[in-house]
Amino acid sequence: MQQVVNNKTERIKHVTSIGHSVRSKPKNKHKRRSWKRYKGQGK
Repeated sequence: MQQVVNNKTERIKHVTSIGHSVRSKPKNKHKRRSWKRYKGQGK
């Protein structure tokens, strides 16, 4: 049963960056949907 721990979710180090990477968590889905490179300042 030790091998079950080393599955896909264990291998990926989750990162809290907003992007289209494999490492971003599903928690940040709403952030990625409304992602803009520049916030404010009319860019």
